Amino acid sequence: MAGKNVVQLEEAYCSADAAEAKELCRQAFSKYGRDLELILCNSESVALGAANAVRDSGRVPGRDVIIFAVGKETQLKEMVRTGVLMAAAVEDTNAIFGRIVRLVDELTKDKTVEQKQYISYKIWTIDNVNS
Repeated sequence: MAGKNVVQLEEAYCSADAAEAKELCRQAFSKYGRDLELILCNSESVALGAANAVRDSGRVPGRDVIIFAVGKETQLKEMVRTGVLMAAAVEDTNAIFGRIVRLVDELTKDKTVEQKQYISYKIWTIDNVNS
């Protein structure tokens, strides 16, 4: 990972699946080479594509390039356990659904709805993935 002289680069790519994510990551590796150290993913399939691109570049996911993803608990937990991901945020789909139902109920009753809605989540790391 980068030392004291860190250059912050940020680019956002939109990817729907593993194959597309892999290609986008390959393009980023072509552009940034070994300076690419962190990939944030919006789903487990995108994280898998990113991990495959990291491996194809001769680097090791979780060691040479940090991959962080948000998604479903079972898949992400295994990806953290096996070292593909450094960490993952697990969405709480039941809490999200429950919050949406309450919001719709409040809106249909002309109640004032808070603009910020907080949903519970879990963060999996290698330290807590086996608990």
